[in-house]
Amino acid sequence: MKNKIFYNFSSLSTLKEIIKNEKKFRVQIVSFEPLDLFLKFLDQNKYTYKLFNKTASNSINILQDSEPTDAKKVILYSNKRDTDYVQIIFNLTREEKQNIIENQIPKDTNISLLLDTYPYKNTEELINLATGYSLNIPEIMKNSVDYLESVILLCMIRNNKLLDIISNVRQVDSKLDNVFMIRNKILGLVEKKVVVANRDTYKINISHESLKAILERIDFDVNRT
Repeated sequence: MKNKIFYNFSSLSTLKEIIKNEKKFRVQIVSFEPLDLFLKFLDQNKYTYKLFNKTASNSINILQDSEPTDAKKVILYSNKRDTDYVQIIFNLTREEKQNIIENQIPKDTNISLLLDTYPYKNTEELINLATGYSLNIPEIMKNSVDYLESVILLCMIRNNKLLDIISNVRQVDSKLDNVFMIRNKILGLVEKKVVVANRDTYKINISHESLKAILERIDFDVNRT
């Protein structure tokens, strides 16, 4: 069962105060997030509103264009700034983004890596990326690591101790004999969230399909393991 998300975004705290205390207001929400997400915030906070309504009402009227209206409470949801409105930037923290997308994407998605790779994507775009609608994630992963990193991941399939990984890398390719460089590459994979570390133990942290795409670059079929 999916966890219920409560849309109580930190960047909208000022808006909540305005709605609570003001009988009349004209606020513009500037955001790259889809309107649907903002409406869910209004719904869960039990705010009564009407979309695109241009008549006077005690409800909050949500507009997407700067059109004349005699409504008392108006929210313009648009990135085109209008000086007739008080502007509030609606953006999400990393944690808020993660809470929204984690139940809407494949379970084996490396969410940390997704957020690190696309820090400026909105939640809708991140979900599309993770579910493969816009981009091929394994292909992206394949091009995000170099040859040495690919060999390290190959060796991590069967080995998770640092010294064993280093030893196996040198066995796979005798030219990769710089222990300092191998260690730094492993730490780099940890920083990129491709690998997770627990003391001197390391574990691959990407999907099977992404690993397969990476290892194909060095002519290795992961299904042979």
